[in-house]
Amino acid sequence: MRFTVIPLISLLALAGAASAQELDFNQKQAVDRQERNLKEAQGKLKALQDGYAAEWEKLKAPETMVPPAWFKGNMAKGDEVLKKCDGMVSDLEKSKCPPDNARVKAITDWVTQARADVAKLNAEMAPKLAEMETLANPKNYPNLDADFKQIDTVAKAYAFKGFQSNPDKVAELAKEFAQAVTWGNEKFKEYRPIMVLSGGKSSPLFKKYEAMSNAIKGFQTEAGEYFKKAEAEVPALLKKAEEMAAKAAAEKKPAFFTGGVQQQFDWAENYMKVCRALVPADDERLVKMESAWAASKKKVDEQAGTLKELIVAETRPPDEKYSGADKEEIRAKVMEEWKKAWPKDEVMMIRMHMANFDRREKATWDSGSKSWEFSDRSVLCVTVIVKTSDKIATSYPAYVNVNHISKATTYGVGTKGNEYVTREMLVENVK
Repeated sequence: MRFTVIPLISLLALAGAASAQELDFNQKQAVDRQERNLKEAQGKLKALQDGYAAEWEKLKAPETMVPPAWFKGNMAKGDEVLKKCDGMVSDLEKSKCPPDNARVKAITDWVTQARADVAKLNAEMAPKLAEMETLANPKNYPNLDADFKQIDTVAKAYAFKGFQSNPDKVAELAKEFAQAVTWGNEKFKEYRPIMVLSGGKSSPLFKKYEAMSNAIKGFQTEAGEYFKKAEAEVPALLKKAEEMAAKAAAEKKPAFFTGGVQQQFDWAENYMKVCRALVPADDERLVKMESAWAASKKKVDEQAGTLKELIVAETRPPDEKYSGADKEEIRAKVMEEWKKAWPKDEVMMIRMHMANFDRREKATWDSGSKSWEFSDRSVLCVTVIVKTSDKIATSYPAYVNVNHISKATTYGVGTKGNEYVTREMLVENVK
């Protein structure tokens, strides 16, 4: 039998290789444990990488807003992987597992790559996280509190129902409508990042903005419906006024002109007052209404002229309707202010024909400060009856204006010779 002679150096190398591959009992148990941990760590890393890869292309877009918690959550998942890595390496080292053992090396090679992968993910996420934290920090929005108070103001002003019952207020809101829309869009663009990053639709800031947006949209919807209604109602009201005026003239019933006829014109005017604020003066729909109103008014005034003496004879002071405890105080103050403005007038009577103050809350755009100014005022119109000749007395409106913010009360008595409605009556009927 022949024997192959192996050189001593080769035997030593084989012995060394064999010893490098062998694990004692404790080392084998450590490797078994860490191979189980390796599978768990591999699953965690894969889930992190897959989830990140699915979102990253969207995250890179400048307009994408992601809450800092998303990045921190992923970084925390990466930390879990790193913790697993540290635990695996520590156990293998404590058990003195040979690093060149194939099973040991497979674990440590994966750990090295996993640490690099997590570091890469963190490096990619860190700038975006810093950007999102900046955008989510209220301290980086110096006008945040002031602007959202303004947003509340605009929301409150436009959350308004009842166009027909308060045309003056609607007209004021309509004049500011375009500015409200423009300003609202600007504020959404400015505060979109913090609204998205502070909870999206659940964010208190978004809820405030949404309330304003809904109020503006609601006002716009109702305004459109109201305008359509006005196009039908104004001609109908004018036609009725003409019919009533013709009957009143034929039957010599002057009270109709200051009663039912005037009421039809007042209702038509309320519609048109709002429409004037909603569209430009040359809007053909508004021009049609204005022309119809002017033609009807001219026709009715001519008919009323035939009964002028009878109308004056039958006109009476309006009924006293205000019953507030301060009514005599108000009456005395209006008299005082009227006499200051018109010292030669002989005031025969002041009638408080409104039952209550009309409270108006509105937001007005100040182009100088580029902000909304909120006003909260109440108005009470009263009738001042002045003797204008031996036989004739004339009624004029006067206004009590209460500013609920400044707590100031002013009196509007400059109502002579303007567009204000006046009525003549016999002196003997002022009682």
